[in-house]
Amino acid sequence: MTQGRNPEGGAGGPGEERTRPTFPPPQAAAAPANGGHGSRPPGEQPAPGRGAGSGPPNAAGAAQSRPGPDGAGASRAGTGITPAGWVIRGLVLVLVAVLSGVLWLMVKPSETRSASENPTTQQAGPSTEYDFEKYVADEPANCADNSTAKIAEFFAGTACSHITRALYTTRLHNGERVLTSVVTVLMPDAASAAKLEKLATQNATGNIEDLVTAGSQVPEGYPDLSHDYGYASTHEGRLVVIGESSYFHRSGRDDGRLKHVTSDALKLGARQDREPG
Repeated sequence: MTQGRNPEGGAGGPGEERTRPTFPPPQAAAAPANGGHGSRPPGEQPAPGRGAGSGPPNAAGAAQSRPGPDGAGASRAGTGITPAGWVIRGLVLVLVAVLSGVLWLMVKPSETRSASENPTTQQAGPSTEYDFEKYVADEPANCADNSTAKIAEFFAGTACSHITRALYTTRLHNGERVLTSVVTVLMPDAASAAKLEKLATQNATGNIEDLVTAGSQVPEGYPDLSHDYGYASTHEGRLVVIGESSYFHRSGRDDGRLKHVTSDALKLGARQDREPG
C-alpha cells in the first residue's frame, strides 16, 4: 500500500495527512496599493470619499478648498480685504465725518456768542461820516401832544403809529463839537408819511419838539435847537426822519456844515425807530 505524501513533499501516515495544518503559499512582495500603509485586512472597504490612491488628508488644503459663507473659496487668506471689510471701513469714515461736523457745530456757535458779547464786534449800525454818540432818547405816547402849530393839527386828524426822539453828539473834522436831534415818526401808510414831511419842511408850520426844546434834563452848556439850524428831513415808506443841529459853545447861523451833519445823522433813523433806547 503506497504511503501518502504531504503537499510539502515529506512522508507521513494517513493520520498525519489529515491533521497537519495547511498554510497558503507566501505572497510575492509588491508595492502597497494603499499609499504605503500596508495591506488592508481582507474584507475591509476603503474609507468613504477616499480613493484607492489618495494620500492622507491635508489640513491646509482642506481649509483652502472649503467654500466660505459667501460661496467663494476660502483661499482668500492673505490676498486682500473682504467686501465686509470695505463696508466697515466706509462706515468708519462716515462716522468720522459726522463727528467732525458735530464738533464744528459745538465750537462755531461759541465763537459767535463771544463775538456778540464783545462791544467792539457787535452788529455795526449804519455807515455814517461822523461818529455819533447817543446822549438821551425817549419814546412818547403820541405825536400830537409833542408837536406845535400845523404839525400838531395834522396829527390830530392823522395819528402816528410810533414816535422816537434822541440827542446825539459828534465832532466835525476840525474838532468842533455839535449837538444833533433826530426824531422818527412812523405813519399808518406811505401817503401820510409823505404829507407829513412836506408839511414839516414848510416855514411857520411848527415842528415836532426835540428833547432840548421839550425841557429834558441836559447838562449846562448844551445848545438850543429851536432855531432850525442845520434842518434836514427825509422819508422812506411809512417812516419820516427829521433832524437839526447846533454848535456847542458858540451861536450863529448854519454855515453849511451843520446841515451836512444833520443829513448824515438821518441815517440813524431806521435803527432808532426799531431800537428807541
